[in-house]
Amino acid sequence: MIGPRNQLLHHVVATFLGPVVEGLRRYWGYRRRDFVAKRAQLPFFRVSATELLRNDLVSVDLLNTATQSCQWLRGPLFPVGEAADHKMLYVLVRALCEHHISCSVEMGVGQTTGVLDAYAAATGASVLSLEHDTEWAERFKDRCVAPSHLLSVGPLSSFNGAFVRQYEWYSAERHLEKLSEKVELFVVDGPPGVSRYSRVGIVERFLTLAADNFLLLWDDVDRLGDFESFALLYRTLRNQGRGCHVHFYRGVKSLGVLFTEGFDKVQSYF
Repeated sequence: MIGPRNQLLHHVVATFLGPVVEGLRRYWGYRRRDFVAKRAQLPFFRVSATELLRNDLVSVDLLNTATQSCQWLRGPLFPVGEAADHKMLYVLVRALCEHHISCSVEMGVGQTTGVLDAYAAATGASVLSLEHDTEWAERFKDRCVAPSHLLSVGPLSSFNGAFVRQYEWYSAERHLEKLSEKVELFVVDGPPGVSRYSRVGIVERFLTLAADNFLLLWDDVDRLGDFESFALLYRTLRNQGRGCHVHFYRGVKSLGVLFTEGFDKVQSYF
């Protein structure tokens, strides 16, 4: 049993040292992110909370406008909770409306799955959706009805990588190897994030999968682990002489975009 003195000491430590520890943790996170951005030469700067909120509110109206004018899109979208937010969905819908994309790979099923399936049904484009959670995937099976849309469900596996010694990613190599063409659109919203080099599996495979002309949408780059992997991919492409550009749509959640010249409009969506 904890005595009164120990209870008082615990209360004092929690009251006074707790905010200090949290402040140091945030400071370290900012410094680490600044270092990663500088190393990769990424234009990722600190933005005020007011500006982040303004961007989110703007994206709500833009998504509504985009969905109302999109003839092939089925049903409403619900960007709530941990789902893809308004920014991700707006950029995705508008990019699909403005470009002919013949092959897409989605990592992590959710709100974006229905969008990609509707596009596949309307155009015949190939879509591969990867998901590790069987119960979660079951909820979205009715959104994968297009003949050219494949939902691959399987547990995460451990891999040894060239960039990161060991990481977990989808056990979907058989489906990736059977893709009949190079991938033009990547939607990165899975697997679940980790603290360091999150979702780095797509970085390890990107050069093999990507078409010469591509668009990549990477959700949650406000998290350090995802930002590290996104920066690693950008740096790798630059070092390989693969010309690409980078843009960020900032908000409470932030979206990182990598694209080639054929998708240059995506940097001015709002």
